[in-house]
Order: sequence, then structure tokens, then C-alpha cells
Amino acid sequence: MGRFIILIFFTTVILGAILTFDLPFRWVGHLPGDFSAYWQGYNVIIPVGSGVVFSLFLSALLFLLGKR
Repeated sequence: MGRFIILIFFTTVILGAILTFDLPFRWVGHLPGDFSAYWQGYNVIIPVGSGVVFSLFLSALLFLLGKR
């Protein structure tokens, strides 16, 4: 269980760094189901659709890696 928590931590850190530096994921926040609001110079993005895509991808990956 400890290794799983460490794996989740490092995955979160890597995804956060990738999204912060805006490297290859320009589509995050622009999928159907992602909500965005612009007002008074502020931009708020709620990436529901992107979260579903990431969740499905990580679930499939962990399912494949967890099979022994």
C-alpha cells in the first residue's frame, strides 16, 4: 500500500509540473464538458471533461500494471 501511495504522489507531481509549464497538453480545459468563465480580467477553468479523460487513462494504466 505504501508503494501505491508513493506512485500516486509522484504521478501527481509530474502531472502538476507538466500542466504548470503548459508543455504538451494544450487541449486540457478545452474538451467538451470543461467549463470556463472570463470576467474582469480573470480566467477560471473547471476541467470536468479533462478530469474524466485523465481518470479513465490512469484507471486503465493501474489496472494493467496491477495484474499479476
